[in-house]
Amino acid sequence: MEVRGRFYGSAINIIFSPDGNLLVFLSGDGSIFIVDITTMKAIGTPIRGLTGWKGGLVLFPDGKTLAAGINNLLIVDLESQQVVADLLQDRENSSALCVDMNPDGSILASAGEDNRITLWDLESLQQLGEPFGAFSSAIEAVAFSPDGSEIAAGSWDRSIILYDVYTREPIGEPLLLHNSRVNGIIFSPDGETLFSSSEDGTIIRWDLARTAIAGEILAPAKGNVPVGSLSINGDKIAVFRDNNDLNLYDVYSGQHVGQPLEGNRESTVRIAFSPDGNTLVSIDEQSAIRVWDVSSGMPVSSLDRRY
Repeated sequence: MEVRGRFYGSAINIIFSPDGNLLVFLSGDGSIFIVDITTMKAIGTPIRGLTGWKGGLVLFPDGKTLAAGINNLLIVDLESQQVVADLLQDRENSSALCVDMNPDGSILASAGEDNRITLWDLESLQQLGEPFGAFSSAIEAVAFSPDGSEIAAGSWDRSIILYDVYTREPIGEPLLLHNSRVNGIIFSPDGETLFSSSEDGTIIRWDLARTAIAGEILAPAKGNVPVGSLSINGDKIAVFRDNNDLNLYDVYSGQHVGQPLEGNRESTVRIAFSPDGNTLVSIDEQSAIRVWDVSSGMPVSSLDRRY
């Protein structure tokens, strides 16, 4: 069980394919690996071309095309493992530290160190209008609402702002409870709750249905919350901290569910639920992947980094 092909640096991101059969992960040297979840073996050779130290991944609904961003923003055909386009080519001061796709797969959002959100038409691969945003520092997290009408963004300036996708105007006031960089945001399936994570060690559950948006600290500070350490599926949200705790919470009540998932040897940097919610994967600083059975809370397979 090994990923073949030399690469350097910690993992940056990991996601499931829509059918749950593949894992796609991004390494710190900008290499993209595709792994068969059944055999836990890499498929093909690493896809290269990205540069940078933080970045996002999102798969198109057909599971055959990938958008991957760091300092550039690549569209990759997974079947041929070829780069189709670099959307940020020849654009100065632009980056894609984070990406997300709207529910019908027609629009891609990217954001980064230019402090703004850019929307892309995925049929033409052309930019949709001008970038927008009212942040004073880099954006490290973006997420579309389940109905695609809103987009939330979290910044190094500690703020979270919701925008109307069609008017590009902010919805309400900025959400300001974190004391350090916001590094993760995710909507609940009904769109009425937003979860955010920060380098200050807190996970905050925002009730968007209230007239005055209220924030509740879901998990108090206990070690840093690494980038990408939130994943949601159905009624459960998974949260990881750098003290090696991997915990599940009820999305709607905010209550802790079951016991912490055990088995981490290194600090986890990314987690992701499978599409059916039965499996959770984690990838650590050494790019070792672990697969967990959510119902039992136990690891069922792993893939350690090899050279």
